[in-house]
Amino acid sequence: MSEISQEEAVKKFAQLSQPFISSPLNPRSIIDTVTAFYRDVRIAGASIDTDGDMLLLEWGTTKPQIISSFTDFRSISDIDVKVDCREFQ
Repeated sequence: MSEISQEEAVKKFAQLSQPFISSPLNPRSIIDTVTAFYRDVRIAGASIDTDGDMLLLEWGTTKPQIISSFTDFRSISDIDVKVDCREFQ
């Protein structure tokens, strides 16, 4: 398991996400990639024991965000996020 900075982790995750943006989505591949990243990479100073680092998987009805590339949501306000107004389940 490697420990890297938050910025390094975001860059690495952005690189991992590229194949899923340019090709049809395969949910199993996405889940395998995300869980492997979470298993193998730790953010420096973020302790799992104190919930400083966790993997969130949401399930249910949602309005999907409309994005065409990796997006770092830390620097975007809610007003800047475009969503598909249809509801999916």
